[in-house]
Amino acid sequence: MSDGAPILTRAHAEKVYAYRAVEALNPQVPTAAALATLRSFLDASRTIGNDPLAHAIATALRLRREVATGSRLTTSVDDVVGAFDRWLLVDLPEMRSSR
Repeated sequence: MSDGAPILTRAHAEKVYAYRAVEALNPQVPTAAALATLRSFLDASRTIGNDPLAHAIATALRLRREVATGSRLTTSVDDVVGAFDRWLLVDLPEMRSSR
């Protein structure tokens, strides 16, 4: 039974967006799926009003496009991944159960 409280806090959502954005940089993830994921999370991060996260995701999206098109890279993969550390390395309490 739900008490109406969200099971996913904003901090949890941000961590998921960051994790999935980094995951989308993996060359084994098909380009179309990676770009769609990054665009979706960019929109979501803008919706929740997290400009730093939106910027990090936009940078990841640009990098993934550059890799896909063989363009000159404007930033390193390490720098892009490192930009997500502030969300990835945060220790969060366990998510609430939906039951």
